[in-house]
Amino acid sequence: MRRRTLEEKLEAIRLVEEGNSARSVSDRLHIGHHQIYEWLYIYKEKGVCGLENKRICKKNQYSFEKNAK
Repeated sequence: MRRRTLEEKLEAIRLVEEGNSARSVSDRLHIGHHQIYEWLYIYKEKGVCGLENKRICKKNQYSFEKNAK
């Protein structure tokens, strides 16, 4: 199983938020529906940053905090 890109995750979330079921989106994008539910939960809790590669997200967060001081 390969890692999904941020764009793929956001596409799946968008389709569900437009009213498609997670199962129909999973069939369409060939992703397990449990994975889509997990992405939806993370997106609602942490936003886009939660869906990104964790190393990139932490690096960007550190840069933002450093520049804010």
